[in-house]
Amino acid sequence: MTLKYNIKKNMYGQPTGYFEDGNYIHRSISKSNNLIIEINSNHNIGIDIEYIKYINLDFVESICTEKEIKFINNYLYNFYYVWSIKEAYLKMLGVGLHVNLKNVNIFDILEEYFIKNILLLINGNYYIISICSEQPIFTKVGV
Repeated sequence: MTLKYNIKKNMYGQPTGYFEDGNYIHRSISKSNNLIIEINSNHNIGIDIEYIKYINLDFVESICTEKEIKFINNYLYNFYYVWSIKEAYLKMLGVGLHVNLKNVNIFDILEEYFIKNILLLINGNYYIISICSEQPIFTKVGV
């Protein structure tokens, strides 16, 4: 049996899929430097991908907490780590960038939610992917 699937967006533009049986699926999409990534789940989830390129970090005080600024310490990778977690978290909440980013502390997010970070190298370009979830959806591999 195939169910019909419709996508609706909330007031901030976040897509959510609804099946005709009343179930829904949360959907998060991100794009950067010609790459697009999507994740779907049966609970709230957010994803962000960022192409790691040089940018002037003079603006971080306007979007980061003091603790985040100390962590970034003018390192480009650290900035993208902080930024991608913030964006994935806000997508998970369904609000996107419609909040004061200084009120979003990644160290609180890391304690309260399930975060997965992935560093990719594609055609000589580095990307960071962050996934934020309310539920443990990641499998731990190891002994």
